[in-house]
Amino acid sequence: MRNGSGDEYDIVFDDTGVFIRGLAHESPMADTEPWPGLTESVPHVFDEYVYNSVFSYEDDLQATVVIWRQTDDDHWSCGDIQFPEGHQDPDGSAHLFSIVLDGTGSAYKRHAEDQHGIHFDLGAVRKLFAFTPLTGDLLHQLNPSLSTTDLTEDAAVVGYPLAEQRPGRPD
Repeated sequence: MRNGSGDEYDIVFDDTGVFIRGLAHESPMADTEPWPGLTESVPHVFDEYVYNSVFSYEDDLQATVVIWRQTDDDHWSCGDIQFPEGHQDPDGSAHLFSIVLDGTGSAYKRHAEDQHGIHFDLGAVRKLFAFTPLTGDLLHQLNPSLSTTDLTEDAAVVGYPLAEQRPGRPD
């Protein structure tokens, strides 16, 4: 996710687990790269992400929040961090992940409407959050100028299911 204003995050899923890196550019923790304690206890199985040049600038991980969970873990983990005092959201994690953690589609709907200046049907957004196979009708509710054919490749890349098209009926 890149919001165009300097905030970004990546959620990487692989065979070893999940690695999450976020950068809230206005966070007080953005002033020191990386913040002490942020990455020191990240398991070595995630080194390729901690030291990945895609997530770094001049060899420093660009992050104010790092979270991970190995496949066999029973909980999420983060570094042993002394957070700066006097800040409600010092690492920016509440801000960065509010849309993802909402889980109802409402936060995403508000965000998308703000970003695109158009109205989105909450029912259609909730269907996407429920991973409902994408049909022409559902897509039309979200973006009337696209067809499922337009999104076939993108859907395959992210693993989003497309409803089977019936012969003779374009979706």
